[in-house]
Amino acid sequence: MPVDTIDSIKRRMIRNASKIWGYPDVQDINSFDPVLGLILGALAEELYNTSREIERADARVVDKLLEVLFRQNMFTHFPAHAIAYAKPLQARVTINDYYQFSFSRELPGKEGATKKDIWFTPAKRTTLFNGEIKYLFAGKHLYGVDGRFKEILAETSRKSTAGNSTLYLGIKMDPLIEILDGLTLFFTFKNLVLEERFYHSLQNATWKINGKEVLFQNGTGTEPDSENSLTRLLEKENNISFKATGFINAFYEKNFMTLSDGDYLLKDFAGLEGTSNLLGEYFSEEKPDVFSEDILWVEIDMAQAASDEEIDDLVVSLNCFPLVNRELNEYTHSIVKGTNVIPLLTDDLFFDVARVSDSRDLVYSPRSSMDGAEGENTYLVRQGGIARFDSRDARETIAHLIDLVRDEAAAFSVKGADLISFELKQLDQIISRLQQRIDTSGVANDLNSYLIMESNSDYDKINVQFWSVAGEQANNIRPGSRLSVLRGVDLDDKSLELFTHSVGGRQKLTKEEKLNTLRRSLLSKGRIVTAEDIKALCYELFGNNVKSVEIKKGVELGHSPGKGMVRTLDIHLLFKEKNSLTSDELWHKTETLKVRLKQDSINLLPYRVFTT
Repeated sequence: MPVDTIDSIKRRMIRNASKIWGYPDVQDINSFDPVLGLILGALAEELYNTSREIERADARVVDKLLEVLFRQNMFTHFPAHAIAYAKPLQARVTINDYYQFSFSRELPGKEGATKKDIWFTPAKRTTLFNGEIKYLFAGKHLYGVDGRFKEILAETSRKSTAGNSTLYLGIKMDPLIEILDGLTLFFTFKNLVLEERFYHSLQNATWKINGKEVLFQNGTGTEPDSENSLTRLLEKENNISFKATGFINAFYEKNFMTLSDGDYLLKDFAGLEGTSNLLGEYFSEEKPDVFSEDILWVEIDMAQAASDEEIDDLVVSLNCFPLVNRELNEYTHSIVKGTNVIPLLTDDLFFDVARVSDSRDLVYSPRSSMDGAEGENTYLVRQGGIARFDSRDARETIAHLIDLVRDEAAAFSVKGADLISFELKQLDQIISRLQQRIDTSGVANDLNSYLIMESNSDYDKINVQFWSVAGEQANNIRPGSRLSVLRGVDLDDKSLELFTHSVGGRQKLTKEEKLNTLRRSLLSKGRIVTAEDIKALCYELFGNNVKSVEIKKGVELGHSPGKGMVRTLDIHLLFKEKNSLTSDELWHKTETLKVRLKQDSINLLPYRVFTT
């Protein structure tokens, strides 16, 4: 619905007044008395301000409902994410969220383009190896692999006994590597129509290294046992950053295959040359030097043949890992006995608190506003004011108080109350000085997030670490963009680059998006059981861009060999002719829908999503 302006309200009032007074449809305000024009103009402005205040009140009521009904504010900003490639300087390096990378990009502004650093960290603990994929053999072609690109090195006329159902990856590894556990392979399949069948075949394939059978598991990263303990998982349940990275890892899970922890040693595969000898029979004449190198050959038997066109659409790489847009901010703040308010200042968007500790390294735990009584060694995160239903903050309240004091001072001086007038003038001067200090301090009008915590010490130092994100500014960074290393001296700075474009960055939800999220949460309790729950999730993700959602039953050919036809649950999304979604945004939201269905649904039937 279009928003009325002051002029449109004023013109409509003139037309209505003309009809009531028996005049023709007069549009010109000059046809009336000038005093009447002033009255109608003032009234139109007040009506406009009232309507805007009602809209803001609706949004604040929704925010209050979300805060009351949910333990954590899960409707805040969301970080962008992508896949990155990095080569370690050592034989084997394990990276975690301590590593920080940055990308400098130009953002348009009113005074010209400005440069801004977009920060990234790994989304999960991942092991990188000093090695690279050199060759890919499938069908009749031997490809040379160089990062995101590959080219045909040789073609044989002999028919392979394995056909196109078996892939061979030639990996050049650093001889100083001892253990291969955690070796991660990243697969990208450009054929969107057949990618689900391909990834399913990949997950159920038989894997061998130099002819010796090994176990690869779907997913990336290796978490230590302490991270998977029950206490640690309960602590992370209310951690917004933990849930966000969990979704991002699930988003890219199908693309990764990781060598499981089976104490696989590189020296155990060094003397095995069965695969190398087998491939050498096909290309010994064309490329005799390929199989004379110390290459580790990974054999992937998928039991389903792929066409030559599908192999051309396949990209495989080593040392890739998911990235999440977030920056770790850290500073120290002084606290005293009683209630302390600690602002979380950042030039970006506050996302989540990482760690709060005192001078004795005692870690404080978070609590929700629903927890009731205040506990020891806990803190409360607040965002956007002091949680009243009105929107006034301290700055606006001071401005209102200044106007009120000046009006009252003038009123008392007229009545001759000298003492009261003198005191009000002094108060006026004090508040004016306070306002000048606020103006010169550079305090922004936007409300910052802050911590509320109780302290029993007369004086102490608190170390606060929190995450901030760039929101939509971190989207659409192209593949191949170079990243700089801030933390991570054991990585090759020149090799660090994005493997895919960044997607998913989001500012704080609008009023309409919050209503869709609130509606689905109240109806389904966060679970997807019925068809209406699926529709509510689709409207939450796509908003006004989708015209209708239909849920139908269908059938498809099973992905596993010998399975035949299987029943499916088909989701048909009909979009409006004029929608605000780009092709990349549509792909990302569709993939997000599939991940959310997999995480929250209890349906045993596979889902298929169709967009028109």
